[in-house]
Amino acid sequence: MRKTLFQIALLCGTISYAQVGIGTENPLATLHIKENRDAIDNVNNATSTDGIMIPKISKVELALKQPSAYNSSTHEGLIVYVNNITGTITGPSASMVDQINSIGFYYISTDGKWLPVSKKGLDPSDDAWVDNPINKRVELGTSSIGNLRMSGSEVVISDAGNLGINNTNPSKRLHVNLQNGVNSSDAFRITNLKSENLIDRTLVIDNNGFVGIRSDESVAGKIQRFPITKIQSVNAAETKPILIDPDTNSASNSINTITPAFTPSTTKTGISLPAGVYKLEIKIVGYFNNADVKNSVEVKTLVNGLEYSSQNYGSNTTIGTNNQNYNGFTTMDFIELKSPAEIDFVIKNNVNTFTVVDYIQDSNQRIYGSLILIQRLK
Repeated sequence: MRKTLFQIALLCGTISYAQVGIGTENPLATLHIKENRDAIDNVNNATSTDGIMIPKISKVELALKQPSAYNSSTHEGLIVYVNNITGTITGPSASMVDQINSIGFYYISTDGKWLPVSKKGLDPSDDAWVDNPINKRVELGTSSIGNLRMSGSEVVISDAGNLGINNTNPSKRLHVNLQNGVNSSDAFRITNLKSENLIDRTLVIDNNGFVGIRSDESVAGKIQRFPITKIQSVNAAETKPILIDPDTNSASNSINTITPAFTPSTTKTGISLPAGVYKLEIKIVGYFNNADVKNSVEVKTLVNGLEYSSQNYGSNTTIGTNNQNYNGFTTMDFIELKSPAEIDFVIKNNVNTFTVVDYIQDSNQRIYGSLILIQRLK
């Protein structure tokens, strides 16, 4: 009975005044819906559900509508609430929903498109960015001409402050995906950078694509130069370690630009090297105590205690005038370390006694010394 009376009242209001009031006897517009208030103190009822329920429908369902369901000439301004934008878009009205890219209120425009209601609802801002609170980000909804952005051209900013380009879930301050999309063949490019003489800072990219600054100059070209401590005698068939002289002639004769730093050992060479490619040179100056065609010494390179290489040098000369008839030779090798390692050098004598000298000075004041030289190539 009450429903019938309401319909009669609604009809009468429509015919007589062209205005309908719900919750009010004095409608002030074509449709006037008044909130629920107490008749005595005019206070809104805290338990009442005030508001208007707009039809809820998904983007997929709107795309499946027949063209006859909505007509821009007769349904312009019609409002629905889109509550789901996921799923494959197909159907006779697919072109009408290409501007739906976030949940919210949409109306039919004069050109038959579903457009956001002044970007209100979930997106109260009046700009090109579309609020996406479900995924906690804002995103560019359209291209410069108003079309829906193509896959691969997405631009988003997460609530955490991360910018994503062709990436809708950026995990870093700048997260760029160079695959797919309209610029799939492009590389990341920066031009006109300011010139700086910061040789101790390098840009690095790891295997996961993360870019960072390494507080170290380029490793290529770094060297180590260490003088060798005198070995009084290496007897026949004897092997002795080649030691670094930490303080040659009370003066610094060493160069060490390869990190990490290390303290020379008193029992072995003990050079610590990080992973990389190196050139190794050992320069030996010394003499045999007897002339013999069988005189020879062998210099070995050890990596973590294991022999890596061995090189031989022979000479039949002996001590000459004033006990100075010296032999000099250099061994050279290359090594690639996959992980940090300790490098040691040893010298083995085969026949007669051989003495390694730290340095000599001839009558022309030229100085010759026994040295370890290491150069990092990569």
